[in-house]
Amino acid sequence: MKDLIKMFFLLCLAGILATGFIGCNNDKKDNKEAAQENNEKKYDDKENERDSQLVVDMVERNYAEIKMVQLAKERSTNVEVKDLANYLEKQHKEVLSELEALAGKKGIAISTEENEKSRDKIKVLSDTRANEFDKKWCKELMDKHEKSINKLESANIADPDLKECVAQLLPKLRIHHDRLMQCHNKLK
Repeated sequence: MKDLIKMFFLLCLAGILATGFIGCNNDKKDNKEAAQENNEKKYDDKENERDSQLVVDMVERNYAEIKMVQLAKERSTNVEVKDLANYLEKQHKEVLSELEALAGKKGIAISTEENEKSRDKIKVLSDTRANEFDKKWCKELMDKHEKSINKLESANIADPDLKECVAQLLPKLRIHHDRLMQCHNKLK
């Protein structure tokens, strides 16, 4: 009888572990795709699904931008670029915390890292020659901020909490974009 109980216990444990490993290997989907699929299954109406998708996108963008500013802190030799990177890192970590709290409150599944496309851009940027890095970094982040601003300005948001979050985020993104542009224009 004890052997039967041990065997049952081991089979249950093996089943749990196998399920966990299968769940972790999501066929090379990146974290963002898994979050999107989870949210699509969860929401019946398109407004909630669209709002959740916006949160997923904003979280992923913040993870990518945090990685990009950390790269600048490592690679740049320009004091102004390093100062700007420190400022942006602090700002984007705060925004990320706010978005994670909003996602938790709304039950939205989110990514926990940047997506594959962003990782590729970070890799290309990290391989950039030192004398070209600062200008290319500023340009890449200016473009990312401009895309984020345009996306948020054109978003048709139903959720009042998300509307408020976006309303607070947009002025920050505009300031980031302006500071990046000023820095970019000063670089040779």
